[in-house]
Amino acid sequence: MTLAMQFLALPLPLTLLALVSTAQCSSTPLHLPLKYRTAFQNSAERWQAIGAAMTNKWGAHDESARRRSTSNAGTVASLPLEDLSVDSSYSATIQVGTPPQSFQVIVDTGSSDLWLAGPQCISCDMDMFATSQSSTYKETSEGIRISYGSGAASGYVASDTVTMGGHTVEGQTLAVMSSVSSGIKVNDVSGLMGLGFESIASTDSTPFWLAVVQGGGWAQPLMGFHFERWIDRADADIVEYGGELTLGGTNTSAYTGDVDFVDLPLGMAGGFWNLPLTSVSLLGNTTLTINAQTIGRSTTPDVAYAAIDTGTTLVGAPPDWVAQFYSLIPGAVKGTDSWSAYYLYPCDTNIKLSFTFGSKTWTVSEADFKIQQVTKTMCAGGLFGLDTGSGTNSPAFVIGALFLKNVYSIFRANPPSVGFAVLAEPGDPVGQTATGVALSGAVARRSLISPLPCALTLVLVTLVGLL
Repeated sequence: MTLAMQFLALPLPLTLLALVSTAQCSSTPLHLPLKYRTAFQNSAERWQAIGAAMTNKWGAHDESARRRSTSNAGTVASLPLEDLSVDSSYSATIQVGTPPQSFQVIVDTGSSDLWLAGPQCISCDMDMFATSQSSTYKETSEGIRISYGSGAASGYVASDTVTMGGHTVEGQTLAVMSSVSSGIKVNDVSGLMGLGFESIASTDSTPFWLAVVQGGGWAQPLMGFHFERWIDRADADIVEYGGELTLGGTNTSAYTGDVDFVDLPLGMAGGFWNLPLTSVSLLGNTTLTINAQTIGRSTTPDVAYAAIDTGTTLVGAPPDWVAQFYSLIPGAVKGTDSWSAYYLYPCDTNIKLSFTFGSKTWTVSEADFKIQQVTKTMCAGGLFGLDTGSGTNSPAFVIGALFLKNVYSIFRANPPSVGFAVLAEPGDPVGQTATGVALSGAVARRSLISPLPCALTLVLVTLVGLL
C-alpha cells in the first residue's frame, strides 16, 4: 500500500504482456548502499500526520467506494504532504522507459502496484515521467482513481519497460498519475513500487518483482531488507544512509545466525505479507495473548494476522487491544488534541516491546517505541489503535518500520513466507551479499561483490511524508 496508500478500485480486465529480461546471473550479487531522508524538525503535527496516513492506508473502507475510473483524470493539483521526518519511509531508484528515465519510488510490501507522476501532473512538485520521450511507452484507455482519507489521485493505466536493480521487465503495467488532491504531496519521490502479491493489484497485473521472479531473473525468490535507524539521532540530515534492499538474495553481513521463516497462512487471499502473530509482550515480563476470535481476524484461536509492511512507519493494532496494552504501563494515558491518536506514558519507563511470530520472539528498541517526548515527563508510544476492518483476511496488526529496523527481514516468494534474523552488531561491515540464506546457525562470512548479479542490493532512500 506505501505512497503509504492503496489503490482502491475494482479490477477491470486488462492484458499487458510482461516480458522479463535479466542480466547474466552471478553467484554473488551486487551490493549498493541506501540513503535516508529526514525532516527538519519533530513535532506533534508530524506524528498526527503519520497516524492519519496509516489510518487512511490500512483503515476499514467502504467497498462500494472502490472503483476504477473509465476515463482519464482531469485537472492537476499540487501534492503536499506533512513532513513526516526520520524513519518515515524508504525509497529506491528505478528506471522507466526507452531511453530510461530514473525515479525515486517508495518500496512498499503493503501494496502491489507501480505508479509514477505523469506529464499532466504539472503541479505535483516532483520528477515526472515524460511518457512522450519513451519509445516503448504504451497507454491504455483505462483510467484509475486512488482514494485516501486526505484526498485522491487519478490517472490512467499504461505499460513500459521498467528496470530495478539491473533487472528489466518489458511491458510492465503501471499507473501514470495526472491529477492529485492538494492534501497529498511527495517531495522528491515520483511514485511507489508495490512489492505485494498480484491479488491486491488494482491494475489486475503481475507486480514487477513477481514478474522478475517468474522469469527466472533472481538467483533465489528473496527480497532482503536492512533498515537504518535515525529517530534517536539529533544530527540527522535531510538525506542519510538508510540501509539496503537486496533482490534475489540476502546481505549476509547485515545479520547473524539463523533466518527464522514463518509461512503465510494457507487460504489467505488478501495478497498481503500476512503472518500469524502469536503474542506481544512488554516490560520484559508481561505477555498479551492475541485473542483472534475476539478481534475477528482469524479462524484459529489465539492467533491473529499481522501484515509486514515496509511502507508503514509505526505499528497499528485493534484499538481495544491497544488500550489494554497501555493499561499495563503505570501512568500511561490516552493523548489529547494533536496526540489524540496516540497514548502517552512516563518517559522514564523502560518499554521492552516484543512480538512473537511462530515460536520466535523479536524485541523492539526503546528508541523506536518512544517516538517523541511530549512533555517534561511524558512520551508518545509508537503502537497505536488502527481498525483495519472485520474481514477474516484483514490483518489485525500492521507491522511497519518501528519493528523492521530491529531485524533483518526477508520476503520469500516460494514458499510464500517472511523470515527474520538478528541484526549484525553495530560496526560490523555491511556491504556483502549472498544469494543464499544462512540456515545453519553459523555467522555469515564476508563475500565478494559481483558486477552482474542475479541478487542485487539497491540504494534506498528513507523520506519524509509517506507511510
